[in-house]
Amino acid sequence: MIRTSQRCRRRAVTLARFVLLTATLFLAGCTGSSESSASQDNESDEINTTIAPQFDPNGSTSTSTTSTTSPEPSPSQGGAPDVKNIGVDLPGKIVHRTIGGSILVSSPDGSETELWHSMADGQARQPTWSRDGSQLAWSKIDRSGFAIVIATLADGPGAVVSIPVQSPAFYYSWSPESDWLAALRNGPGGGLEVAMLDLATQDIRIAGRGQPFYTDWTTDQDLVAAVAGSTLVDIPAAGGTPASQRELGSPLGVFQTPVSLPNGDVIVMLRRANFNDVVQLAGTTATTLARTDTPVALSADPLGERLAVLVGSGANDPEFISFQNNPDDAQTLDSGRVSIIDLRTGQIETRPETNIAAINWSPTGEKLAMLEIGNTTMTWLFTEPGQESQRSVPFVPTAEFATSYLPFADQYDRSSTWWSPDGKAFVFAGQVNNQSGIWIDRPEDNQAPAYLAEGDIAFWSS
Repeated sequence: MIRTSQRCRRRAVTLARFVLLTATLFLAGCTGSSESSASQDNESDEINTTIAPQFDPNGSTSTSTTSTTSPEPSPSQGGAPDVKNIGVDLPGKIVHRTIGGSILVSSPDGSETELWHSMADGQARQPTWSRDGSQLAWSKIDRSGFAIVIATLADGPGAVVSIPVQSPAFYYSWSPESDWLAALRNGPGGGLEVAMLDLATQDIRIAGRGQPFYTDWTTDQDLVAAVAGSTLVDIPAAGGTPASQRELGSPLGVFQTPVSLPNGDVIVMLRRANFNDVVQLAGTTATTLARTDTPVALSADPLGERLAVLVGSGANDPEFISFQNNPDDAQTLDSGRVSIIDLRTGQIETRPETNIAAINWSPTGEKLAMLEIGNTTMTWLFTEPGQESQRSVPFVPTAEFATSYLPFADQYDRSSTWWSPDGKAFVFAGQVNNQSGIWIDRPEDNQAPAYLAEGDIAFWSS
């Protein structure tokens, strides 16, 4: 995937090591086709947003050890538990992309339906569920050009609609009502733009341009976007009203994606003096939640009750995050550490786990998945606030996951999930021992993950 800014592609030194690792361990077919800048897009008039100098939203992870429960047994090739036994009672569907670029939907018990078959001259990228789980969107790239593909699955496999576009999207996000689709792609001149697709009319308009460009949907069906590292913009889904810029009094700090809460508030980072303040915005009124001198990734649970803050690596030593407005009261944390802020009480829990590169709340808000980086493998850890973590098995990530998703995990946290709708199971793609593919793990059953299917990326429906 080609995103114009190389600085936005780097999230951590550790991640770069995994890109190299996956390139050497997996078949050449793992690497998908690249996406490059397109010519001038005439689908709609541009809504201008302020474009400021780029910032570097990248953090790195440390090399400390993790204190968690004993790991579950690792399955050997052909020895994984029967997926029918581990997934038969799980709700929802799982979309996964094959190494060759086909799109399939599977039930957790292993039955599957192919929605799009890859060809020698074409692939599908970025499969993304609608919020209600009734539709799927993905990018189709072949000799005929580029298209947004929408498949309807409410009552089984239904219509598949292909909408031609001039530039393929490398990120999709459905509106809360599943009637709008935001598509981030390369725009004219090499910059980034967000295109808004109205599912009812199939009309597309350009909602904003800038770089970098990170978004989250608000409760009133609009987008809130952190644009160009210094501008917070509200973009209405429906056309006719220009995007509006919030006057915050301070520039945005070093983070990637804003967080929209169910009550309408938004959480961002603001740059104040030599620090980044994690703030909760009610309109333009900012309440400081935390302070750090390092880049962070933010993730709120679906209920909007708790905020997980993944602290990266900064230039200053020691790295710290302060949960008071007085820096003298700062708590010292290792890089790659996760702290959970209870937004109702203000209480803070700093997790003991280190080397964390990504976080993802379950749909019920009960558990937090944390991706631990090792020397040659990654491991998903599952925790409930105040509880000891449970470990999944070590795995080698697919090239698609390591290069296209992991560096932007906090953005995908806003639009996709690896959790089952009931929060009891988790799906991931990678190589476990000698077997590569899609795996289902039930953190509480004390069994090894079950092999589901061949593929390089997978997501669960709501």
